[in-house]
Amino acid sequence: MPFNWFLRRRPQSKRVSEESRNPEVVSFWREHGVIGYALTFPDDYHRETFFSQLPEHLLSSGLAWCWQSGRDAPLAPDSPIQYLPEKRPLTRLTRDNKQELSDEFRERDIEGYGRFITIIGCDMEAVETLLDVSQMRQALKAFADTETPPVRMVLNQITDSAAVHIFVPHRPVQAIQNLLWVFEIPTWVRQVRPYRQLWGAKLEEVPLITHEGEIL
Repeated sequence: MPFNWFLRRRPQSKRVSEESRNPEVVSFWREHGVIGYALTFPDDYHRETFFSQLPEHLLSSGLAWCWQSGRDAPLAPDSPIQYLPEKRPLTRLTRDNKQELSDEFRERDIEGYGRFITIIGCDMEAVETLLDVSQMRQALKAFADTETPPVRMVLNQITDSAAVHIFVPHRPVQAIQNLLWVFEIPTWVRQVRPYRQLWGAKLEEVPLITHEGEIL
């Protein structure tokens, strides 16, 4: 098996009661192509804290980031967030709109589900090009299949899934290694499964939203 630094884990001496309050990570492994991590939070407090801090972590990483999102059902009247568009095409993350990204994770539809949200990290010099959906589609395919840049990392939330899925190469650049230690991904890996068991949550299945609102 090729070297994978993400399978290293820092020693833990937690009691069972403490472990139950920690995130859980399942690793989805394959020999070639990106690997995935499913991050599940123990409660709403941990989830909301993670996503409130996420934009600042991304902006401080040294990479460029963009995201897209949408809802599959009408907005709930009592959703804590009411102002977001039904569909958001690829949008570059900046300090001016970072609160919008945090709010994306708090919106709920009439069925109680959140939005589908895809966050993509890439090299700084590539981000403007990748805001074009056709260019992003090619870049995501290259990343998924061969782990090649300019894409460096993808975070994806499916509307009806409790987990957030994170996709990275086997040998990530230092900026991605730093982020995943911040997220404590290597610390909380509990299982390793074949990548194919992600089924519809695989990176290859992530749709893209055009500026006309079409889903490709």
